[in-house]
This record gives sequence, structure tokens and C-alpha cells, in this order.
Amino acid sequence: TGTERLSDNGMATSEALGVGVVLLLVFGTLNAWTFTLIAEACERTGTCSYTAAWQKTLGPRTAWLVSSSTLLISFNNAVICQSIIGVCLTDLIGFFLEAPEELPRLRIQLLVVVAVLLPLCLLPSLKPLSAASTFGLAGTATTAATMAARALD
Repeated sequence: TGTERLSDNGMATSEALGVGVVLLLVFGTLNAWTFTLIAEACERTGTCSYTAAWQKTLGPRTAWLVSSSTLLISFNNAVICQSIIGVCLTDLIGFFLEAPEELPRLRIQLLVVVAVLLPLCLLPSLKPLSAASTFGLAGTATTAATMAARALD
């Protein structure tokens, strides 16, 4: 993980955790500010999308930049998601099955895509997932607090 890499480079674990938390807060704040600016631009231009606000303020000639960058970022996030699924889930399944040999990573990734991600993408609304998202957020916060407490021991 990122904290391990920072501590491998001569930084103490608590220092690396501190740097990680600061970076998380900085980038979270930047994301929130950016989303606020986009919402304000849409409100001022009377549009309901970033691309439409761009077209109205800067012209349609360069509006493809917004759509292209959004597509590229989404593609990169999908690759990152698949990398994490491939590495983490394969190791986790191998641990529980006590399988010393390498498990078929591609098959596991395809199974997750077909059985989990595709049905989620086909949902007409993500509102039914709000309770699960709340529990997931609480679990992530609990994990982060536990890791911080253990790092400060």
C-alpha cells in the first residue's frame, strides 16, 4: 500500500500515516471544491451538465475535451478497480482455500464483473444501495480509526 511504500523509503509508519491522512484530506477538499465550482457553473448557465455549461461559456468547439477527459478518467478507474480485484480477491480466495498455487486471476475478475459489477451498472437507480453505502462508509471509517490507533501504539 501507499503507507508501506512511504515507510519503506525511510519514513516511520506513523509519519507515513500522517502524510497519507494529510494527502487524503487535501485531495478530498480539492474534489469537493471542484464539484462545488461545477455545480455553480451549471446553475449560472442554466444547464444540468458540465459539458453543457462548457459549451455555453466557452463554445462547442472544445466541448469534446470534457467528455474525452471524463471517459479517460473513468477508463483509468475501471482498470484500477480490476487490478485491485484481481490482486486482492485472488489472494484472499487463495488464503481461504489454502491453495498454494496461483489461482486464475482473469476468471475471478470476469466472475466479479458478470456477477457483481454488471448488475449494479444495469440498475435504473442507485438509491437502493444507499444503506449499503452508509454501512460501507462506517466500516471504512472504523478501519481507518483502528489503523490510526494501532500506528500510534
